[in-house]
Amino acid sequence: MPQSAERVAPDVESLRIEVAAMVSRSRVGGLFYLAGWLLVAAASQGFVRFPMESVLLAAGFAVLAVLRFVLRPALGAGREVLLQLRRLHWGILLLTAVLWGGGLGWVLVEPAFTATRPAAVVCSILFATAYAHSYPMSLVGSLVCMSFVYLPAPLLVDEGEGGRPVQLALGIYALYLIATALRAHREYREHLALQGALRGQRDRFEQLSQHDGLTGLLNHAEFAAQLARVAEQCRRSGRGACLLLLDIDHFKQVNDRLGHLVGDEVLRAFAARLRRHFAPIDQAVVARWGGEEFAVLWTGAEAGEAAAQAESFLEGLRTEPLLGDGPRVRASAGVGQLVPGGAPSALLAAVDRALYQAKAEGRDRVVLAARGATQAQEGASSP
Repeated sequence: MPQSAERVAPDVESLRIEVAAMVSRSRVGGLFYLAGWLLVAAASQGFVRFPMESVLLAAGFAVLAVLRFVLRPALGAGREVLLQLRRLHWGILLLTAVLWGGGLGWVLVEPAFTATRPAAVVCSILFATAYAHSYPMSLVGSLVCMSFVYLPAPLLVDEGEGGRPVQLALGIYALYLIATALRAHREYREHLALQGALRGQRDRFEQLSQHDGLTGLLNHAEFAAQLARVAEQCRRSGRGACLLLLDIDHFKQVNDRLGHLVGDEVLRAFAARLRRHFAPIDQAVVARWGGEEFAVLWTGAEAGEAAAQAESFLEGLRTEPLLGDGPRVRASAGVGQLVPGGAPSALLAAVDRALYQAKAEGRDRVVLAARGATQAQEGASSP
């Protein structure tokens, strides 16, 4: 297909925009080829003199016109489906151009069509112009289709249709078509690049609104929203979830003695270690809850299982320094389980109490919240 000569769009969204543009622009175009051929053939009694050839050409244009309506991308179609649709639509456009070019060549050499040759040439000019303006997605594709539709006119027009002057005029217009196709392709690529940049900005704003700028983890607001969604899912499914709150011990001393730059390095390293520790768990979400406090939400886990993972993480801090020769970092953790129908606010309060109990008992340890403390129902007042 013509499009294969060009680079594939770099992302699915750009590809989706390209295919959608092709589908919308070509939807009714096939009907004009059918109408143009019916006009040319009927006015010269082509259906009487050459019934089989004329009907076959009309049927070909009709089938290709119907395919333009039928082949549309499904909602949420993936990359491979979109690539296939793009190839199919360029195939339809190319077949239409070849069919019209063949019909035009026949009309220009067959004396029976003398009366309708000007109409056929005018149609070719219009169709070639449509390719130049409407299909800038592929420069190669539009130029190839234009060539099949348009070239028979300047090559085969004879003295009866104006001879050399008409050929010269058609040649000059061909240069215009090429220039138009080049400009349209350039503007289309610029428009596509602009849309890509806007999507990139949107994604970056979304990233900033949902993630902590220092550590890259989810921020407080987004984690709270996810906790509310998980609580609702647990209520409907009957499954539980576990919440872990971890706080870096004596973090203020790190800032006071070594400075905030080192403190920031500790926070980033702690976040990276926490993310890496829970990465193998598909249903675990890690966030920076605030300051030196971090949170993990683990859907489908039991409290004992979550507490064991928290203890394993703390043991890793003891045996593998966070920053090499930097300050020795320890942490405390509180763990609690969200039962179906439980209120997120009650869970947060219970796990927070467990965390501060761990600190009160000497730090560098895990405390499991009492099960009953996390079971307050939705609607209970927040602590």
